[in-house]
Amino acid sequence: MSAELLTEYDATLDTKRRFVVKGVPPFKHYHVRVYANEKGAITLKMEPQVLAKLDQLSVNTLHMVDRSMKNFAKGIAGKPVDLEELKQYADAEE
Repeated sequence: MSAELLTEYDATLDTKRRFVVKGVPPFKHYHVRVYANEKGAITLKMEPQVLAKLDQLSVNTLHMVDRSMKNFAKGIAGKPVDLEELKQYADAEE
């Protein structure tokens, strides 16, 4: 899978080690992956994330979330999930 190059420019980090990403669609949240190769080049992969709005969730879902948060606050939680057995199904690129 090859990505299309949208723009290319030089950026300088500010005093808090940040820089502005120019020309990106106006999403508020992104899932960012940072890759580095053996030559020290860094590649960022940013995927827009859209959060669910409360009015889009069903009443049952909201009740379930409320119950889960109350149980979590009381220390009531299920056993930890062992993800090792699921690694065989994971995508090697991720």
